[in-house]
Amino acid sequence: MVWASAEATPLRLVRPGRTSSILVGRERELSRLRKAAAVAAASGNAAFILGEPGIGKSRLLGELRGLAGFDEDRFLIGGCPPVVALATPYAPFTAAFRPLLRQRGKAWFQRVLGPQARRLAPIVPVLSDAVPTAPTEESRAQLFEAVHALLAAIASGVLVALAIEDLHWATESSLALLASLLADPPEGVLILGTGREEALLATTAALIGEASRTAGREVIRLEPLGPEEVATQISHIAGRPAPAEFVRSIHRRTGGNPLLVEEVLAGGNGDADFAANLALRLADLGEDARVVGWLVALDGEPLSTTILADAAGLNEPRLRSAITGCRAAGLLVADGRTATYRYRHGLLRDAMLEAIPPLEQPRLHAALAEALRHADRGNVGAPGRAARHWLAAGRPLEALPLLLEAAREASRAAAFSEAITAQESALHAWRSLAEPASAPVSEARIIGDLATLQALSGDVEAANAGYLEAVGRSVDEEERLLLAAERAQWLWSWGLEVEARPIRRELSDIGARRGRRVRSLDLLAAMVRAMVGESRFAEAEPLARHAITRAAREGRADVEAVGHAALGLALGLSDRPLEGARELRLGAEMAAAAGEHLQLVHAAGNHVALLADHERWDEALEAIEHWRRLGKARGVRLLVEVMDAALLVELASRGRWVEAERKASDLEAGATSGVARLTVLITRARLAILRGRLDAANEALAVAEVAVQDVQQPHFVGELVYWRVRRAMVAGDLDAASTLASEQLEAMLHNIEAGVWYELAALAMRVERQRAEAGPSEARVRAAWLVHAERRRRAWRPPTLNAGVVRACRLDIRAELHEIQGRPSAELRVASAEVRDSLADPAAASEAWLRAAQALVAAGERGRARKAATRAVKLADALGLRPVLVAASNLAEGSDRRRRSAVTLDSGATLTNRELEVLRLIAGGRTNREIAAALVIGEKTAATHVSNVLSKLGATRRTEAAVAALRLGIAPAEGVSEVR
Repeated sequence: MVWASAEATPLRLVRPGRTSSILVGRERELSRLRKAAAVAAASGNAAFILGEPGIGKSRLLGELRGLAGFDEDRFLIGGCPPVVALATPYAPFTAAFRPLLRQRGKAWFQRVLGPQARRLAPIVPVLSDAVPTAPTEESRAQLFEAVHALLAAIASGVLVALAIEDLHWATESSLALLASLLADPPEGVLILGTGREEALLATTAALIGEASRTAGREVIRLEPLGPEEVATQISHIAGRPAPAEFVRSIHRRTGGNPLLVEEVLAGGNGDADFAANLALRLADLGEDARVVGWLVALDGEPLSTTILADAAGLNEPRLRSAITGCRAAGLLVADGRTATYRYRHGLLRDAMLEAIPPLEQPRLHAALAEALRHADRGNVGAPGRAARHWLAAGRPLEALPLLLEAAREASRAAAFSEAITAQESALHAWRSLAEPASAPVSEARIIGDLATLQALSGDVEAANAGYLEAVGRSVDEEERLLLAAERAQWLWSWGLEVEARPIRRELSDIGARRGRRVRSLDLLAAMVRAMVGESRFAEAEPLARHAITRAAREGRADVEAVGHAALGLALGLSDRPLEGARELRLGAEMAAAAGEHLQLVHAAGNHVALLADHERWDEALEAIEHWRRLGKARGVRLLVEVMDAALLVELASRGRWVEAERKASDLEAGATSGVARLTVLITRARLAILRGRLDAANEALAVAEVAVQDVQQPHFVGELVYWRVRRAMVAGDLDAASTLASEQLEAMLHNIEAGVWYELAALAMRVERQRAEAGPSEARVRAAWLVHAERRRRAWRPPTLNAGVVRACRLDIRAELHEIQGRPSAELRVASAEVRDSLADPAAASEAWLRAAQALVAAGERGRARKAATRAVKLADALGLRPVLVAASNLAEGSDRRRRSAVTLDSGATLTNRELEVLRLIAGGRTNREIAAALVIGEKTAATHVSNVLSKLGATRRTEAAVAALRLGIAPAEGVSEVR
């Protein structure tokens, strides 16, 4: 073989595509990768390889794989497709897990992951239970957890690598999953990534930069080869050393890029120009091979022989010959053990794309779309992949339904960014139709569904604008109403009740007039929901039953579940709780069977709330446990967290505070839903305020005020405001408390949340009474407004919920008003305390009995006051309610009209007034518990006083103390003393 001179065209030394059998010039980089793998074995780790195209990133991965001896199912590798628009969500992970599925089978996934296996369906479609689920952000969290669990299972006792190539093409969903894994890599797993650094998106670059700050992780930047390394590469490819002048020439032309070195040696023109070299290779290929090369280039993803044969119109022998030609020319390589083919390198594909005649491209795209439709339906990303080719072929009518399907597929996987891209493409396709009337869906419906996806992604402003545009463009009345209903539902969830209410009223009015004549079953369900929300239960009940019947007849299990849930609310909120609870439970069970997880969570949550609001405590706790078990069995983490949050509220209300704090800690550590996290924060603030721990309360409330913005549910907003008002009262800022409470009461005036509204109203009236005592004249005006607001609420005739709470709060409101007016309030206070006692909420009952004792003292009824205060202290002492205990103690001392002077003993010690009272009761033979009740203090406090008295007297037993009392002239107590 003759080597050419420095500038002459080299001879063809090797067959095209032949590469060196060893890795050249990357020993240091390989060593860093092996160190990263060693760290991964103990704690999980990550490494990234960055560099220009052809620099050897994939080759370095291959070398690591060979040296570490990975099996196919322990070195999982997938690449991000070069076509970012309409890309398949999680595409590189699907490719990475495909060999694992082939090696171990579906049953292995199900055995190892249990209920979590179905969560992997967006990545491993064969694991789907074939029931579509409503998209939520929770779906994404569950998917990420399942991937984490899968990798942990594979890496049990062995090292596993997960490599994601071409991160510069990564989509939002793939980056989000990668970020989740990098945040907590499973033990024994090495996460690898490659990419072109100059082409990385800002988010990808930031992700790599953040990951590299963790000790042990590597970011390897591959530099071009030097002249000596190029010489080594050439000698390994050619089989013998090359002259120095020839090496210098090759190094100058290629810049030390290993792939370009191979191409120069394989090409016929001696240049590192891919297009020129490719033109020479194509000249040697037959027509069949050229078409196959064009098809693989146009698709951008590995193509199976089935699709290639269909798209190229070739029989098996001709296809086999064409593929052999492309592989011999160094263009295509087989993708793993599957019968699919891809370009050896992205640069080769790019060059081939430029070589395809423009007039041929529409025909080839259409052929690919048809082939994909026949062969790939049901596979992940198939609709979007085919739609791309229909659009490129200039046939939007064929692309439109596929784009809509791609959007739905992506949204079910909670890949909202990709879903929005597909939906926007569908809208563009619709608008490019020559005859829009031929479209299977209206423009308004496409815009409305796009708005839903934007809402799910958190883009509230774009979603609201989208719904408004959709309503404005709709030419069908029922479609317009359904779009308006969807907007109202989102407005309500965003806390924009003022904007949502007129829409709900319109839907309610139309539903009452002609609900049975509505064509759309979805609209019918929306009308029923609106009527329940507007408390039109009598009208909602028959319409809900009609919707259930129609849904069953039309096979719409999703709407049937909604109908049962709406009927349950209509019955339960119209004071038929048992019937309502049965319907809600049935609706939740049907939603679970249909895979409608979001509807399941709503129905189950309303089932528990209905029982609790009707004070059926034991049944509510049983329901919580039932739904919690179902959520764990079905892998619906959101349901488990919502039930845990409901249990937390019940534990706190029932006075089981040790259990409540344990549950709050567990939830706070693992909660992913905003509802659960906000429940924890409000409960922590509640317990801290009741115990007088204001620093802890302030911290919890500060975080909750931020968290509530993500939830925006009236119940949580109202409850948070209640505790903010109480905090302001403790801080002495009564004006701020008054304004805050009044604004929230007005906002929630027509809200079904009866308990929250009335508790806040009673608290607001207490604020005004305290302000009136301080002198502001507007306090009486505000009090009168509160009375008027309560009358307006009753005139609205809200549903009968939290009946006991409402009754107690109304008594409190009247009592506060009497006190503002200087009228007796004792009987009202006692009546409120008795109601609170029956509600199994010891903290609220303790405060109510304290207020009753204060009112009775003011009325001069000391005997009844003592009993009320004793009840308050008993409840408060069990819970550690320091503010109540302090107030009760102050009440006792403030009402003492026979206070003794302190007594100095012979020893020099002094018995205080309180200790003299304790000594008198000891002399009367009282136990610590009886002393605590008599002095309205806690039993632990009484025991401390007794110990101090015995110590000062030098007594070891109570009998000695009694003798000392007689010597001091202190008469023993004949009966339980009055309130002191």
